[in-house]
Amino acid sequence: MSLTLYRQSSLGKTLSEVLEELQKEDKISNEMLSKTLEIFDRVICEEISKSKKQKASIKAQVTSFKNCDDIWIFYGKNVSVTIEKTNMTSNKLKIIACDKNMKEQLEQGKKNYVQLYNNTEEYS
Repeated sequence: MSLTLYRQSSLGKTLSEVLEELQKEDKISNEMLSKTLEIFDRVICEEISKSKKQKASIKAQVTSFKNCDDIWIFYGKNVSVTIEKTNMTSNKLKIIACDKNMKEQLEQGKKNYVQLYNNTEEYS
């Protein structure tokens, strides 16, 4: 089982669209599509964990939040984010925060976070 959380990112959505297009054109099989997305899930988790750690300051009005099995989902508005003296603002924000040991738990088959994430509504 793999974590499909990052399939909702711009990169993940684009990859999925391209793979589906290739499948419709009979250039790849359904098996190849699934396997490619599984590899993407594993590699993106590994690479993000290797990335440089930076402190961020986030200020926002929290409009709602939920917690289920160590996954927190926060929705906010009027957002200000500061990362190493770089300021960014946005009208809205969705933060998904997971337990740092989730990858090991997923590999051991202890929790199914995929279903939880897929059941969260899009924040638009």
